[in-house]
Amino acid sequence: MKVLLDTDLTSAFAKVGRLELLVRLFAGIDLGIAFEVYKELLVPIEHDYHFPEAVFAVCETIYPHPEEMAIVQ
Repeated sequence: MKVLLDTDLTSAFAKVGRLELLVRLFAGIDLGIAFEVYKELLVPIEHDYHFPEAVFAVCETIYPHPEEMAIVQ
């Protein structure tokens, strides 16, 4: 099973240095973020904030399949 986390949730925990609480909460479950969340989390890095790096270390980035992209375009 995989749990996809959103930007607000991951950012809040990462900013206060407590991302491990989410890891413990979902122990034994793979954590992921959608590619769009990944792109949103790149913005703070451009402004020299490094909390998203903790998110990238514990969450797999999930990319949409081409069929899914065709639906939203």
